[in-house]
Amino acid sequence: MENSSVKAWSEQDDSESSPSDVIQNEHSESVINLESDPLTNDGISFDEMDAEDEEGKKVLQGRMTCCLLFASIAASLSSLQYGYHLGVVNSPASIMKDWYKVSFFRLHGVHISDTMTDVLWATSVSIYAFGAIFGGLVTGWLADNIGRKKTLLLNNILVFVSTALTSSAKYVDVLYLIIIGRLIIGFNCGINSNLVPLYLTEIAPINYRGTVGTLHQLAIVFSIGAALVMGLPYIFGNELLCLCFSLLHWFLPSCNCCLSLFAEKDLRRLRGKCDVSKELAKIKEEAAVAKAQPKVSYCDMFRAKYRWPLAIALILVISRQLAGINAISFYSTSIFDQAGLKGKLPALASAGLGVVMVLVTIFSAFMVDSKCCGRRPLLLSGLAGCCLSLVLLTVSMSFAKSLESIVLQTWAGYCSVAFVVLFIIMWSWGIGPVPWFYVTELFHYNARGRASSLASMSNWTSTFIIGLSYPPLNDWLRQYTFLIYAAISAATFVFTLLAVPETKGKTTDEILHEIKSNPLHKVATRFKNKERLMLDVGGSAGRKGGGKQPKL
Repeated sequence: MENSSVKAWSEQDDSESSPSDVIQNEHSESVINLESDPLTNDGISFDEMDAEDEEGKKVLQGRMTCCLLFASIAASLSSLQYGYHLGVVNSPASIMKDWYKVSFFRLHGVHISDTMTDVLWATSVSIYAFGAIFGGLVTGWLADNIGRKKTLLLNNILVFVSTALTSSAKYVDVLYLIIIGRLIIGFNCGINSNLVPLYLTEIAPINYRGTVGTLHQLAIVFSIGAALVMGLPYIFGNELLCLCFSLLHWFLPSCNCCLSLFAEKDLRRLRGKCDVSKELAKIKEEAAVAKAQPKVSYCDMFRAKYRWPLAIALILVISRQLAGINAISFYSTSIFDQAGLKGKLPALASAGLGVVMVLVTIFSAFMVDSKCCGRRPLLLSGLAGCCLSLVLLTVSMSFAKSLESIVLQTWAGYCSVAFVVLFIIMWSWGIGPVPWFYVTELFHYNARGRASSLASMSNWTSTFIIGLSYPPLNDWLRQYTFLIYAAISAATFVFTLLAVPETKGKTTDEILHEIKSNPLHKVATRFKNKERLMLDVGGSAGRKGGGKQPKL
C-alpha cells in the first residue's frame, strides 16, 4: 500500500493557485475552503498518518557501520576543494600580483599599473564564485539524470583540468591560465557544494542524517585552514592530496534512491548486518510514487506546492552568508588591525579562527542528532549568538578607536578579538553547518535535486555579493558595517522561530505536514487565496455584466 501521506502530498495540485476550479457558479455554497489541508483530502486521519510515519521512521533507522563511515568521509573529501580554493588565494596575494606584472609584460610588452594588477587579481579571486554559481545551477539536472555517484566521478575530471592549468601557468608564464583554472574549479565546487550534502543525506539512516550531513561543512572549514598553511609556498597546483582523495569516489556505494540492483546491494553494505528488507520496500514504495509524478522543473519549484519549503531553504542558505562569515574570515587580519592589535598578533589571531571553526563544527556534528538538541536549537542559539557578538564587536571596535587611554584601547582590542571568536563559534555551531543538509530534508526525491541546485546557486551568489560589497561598505561605515550583518541575523532568528520546523528524526512527509500546519503558511495561503478569488470573481462578473465590476 502506498504511503498515504506521500500520496496525498504528491497528488496535491496547487490548492491556492486556481480558486476558479472550485467555483461552480456565483451562488455556489462552497466558493473556496481557505482552511483546507491537502494532506487530509484522501480521508486518512492524522492519527493513522502518525502511526504510519512512526512505523516508517523505525524502518529507516540504522547504525553507523564501517561502510557508511567510509562513504560519508570519502564523499565529504570532495568538499575540501571548496574550502581550499576559497582560502588559498589569501596568503600569496602580494607574490601573485608581482608575477602578474611580469607575465603581462612578457605577453603584451606593456607594463601595467598597480590598479590594473589589482583588477586582474580581483578577477582571479572572484571568478571562482562566479563559476560556482553555474555549477550549482546544473547540479540538479546532473544528479537526477546521471545519478549522484556518477556525477561525483565525472566532476573529478574538472579537478584534473584545473590543476593542469594552474600548475602550468608559472612554467609557460601565462597568467590567464590561473583565471581559467579558477573558473573551472569554481564550477567543480559549485557542483560539490550541492551534490555532497544531497548524497550524504540520502545514504544516511534517519537517526544519523544530521551528523553525516555536517561532515560537508567540517571538510570545508578544515580545508580553509589547510589552505592558509599551504597557500604561500606552493600556490601553483598544490592539489595532489585532493586528487588522491578523488580516487576514493570509485568505491562509493550508490545512492539508496537509485534502486538499481547495485543500489540494493550497496544498501545492504551500508546497513551492515541489519535487516534492510523493510527499508528497501519503503524506498521502492516512495520511489514508485515519485516515478509516477511528472519531472519537477525549476519553474515548478516556485509553484505553490514547493514554494514555502523552498522559501525556508533559500532564506537559511542565504542567511549563512549574509550573517557576515566571509567578511570576518577574509578580512579578519584587517579587522584585528582596526581593533588595535599590533605586530604579529592580527595574523596569529586570524590563524586561530580556523582551529576554532573546526573544533566547534565537530561538536555541532555530535549535537545535531542528539536527544537534547536538534536543528532548531542549533539554528536559534547560533543566530542569536551571531547577532549579539556582532553588536558587541561594533561597540568594542568603536571604543578602541575613541578611547584616549592606551591601556583601555588595548583591552578594547582584546575584547574585539574575543567577540570575533564568539561569532565564529556561534556561526560554526548552527547557521554554518545546518542549512547544507537541511535543504535536502524538506523535499521528496523528485524535487530534491532541483531544490539543492537553487540553494547552492543562492549560496554562491550571496558569497559573490559579500566579497564585492564588504570592502566599499567597510570604507564607508567602518566597524558599523557589522550592524548590517547583525540585523540580518536577527531577522533570520525571528523567521526561524516562527517558520522553520524541526526535522530531526522525521520523515519528509512529517516535515511537509508540519510546514503546512504552520500559522505563517496558513496566513500566507489565506491571503493569496482571497486575493486570487477576488480577481477571479471580479473577472467572471465583468464578463457577464458587460465589464461592470461587482461590489465585494
